[in-house]
Amino acid sequence: MLEKPKRRERWLTADEKNRLFKELPEHLISIAAFALATGLRKANVAGLQWLQVDIGRRTAWIYVDQTKSSRAIGVPLNEDAMSIILSQRGKHKTNVFTYKDNSTKNPAGTAWKKH
Repeated sequence: MLEKPKRRERWLTADEKNRLFKELPEHLISIAAFALATGLRKANVAGLQWLQVDIGRRTAWIYVDQTKSSRAIGVPLNEDAMSIILSQRGKHKTNVFTYKDNSTKNPAGTAWKKH
């Protein structure tokens, strides 16, 4: 008999989210908030570029070569995600999320390991 698949469905509570944001450096809060709002993986959020965002359609596009499934993903942007996207406008020419005017290569680096 086949084994039942183990599902990993877990959401942060409001308290957990607030505690997380208090611990993160300022530049990572928007990345974490966007990931929570969209469900996207770390690499997809950190590498998100403006040409992948359609503000009018409230959608972000993850290209085929950026997914594990080898299929493009259209991600609807809710109010939280749109607010974060709009707050990032004008900060960088190509990348949505940056740190000191550079792309965020590894947002889960030392800041996450601090505690």
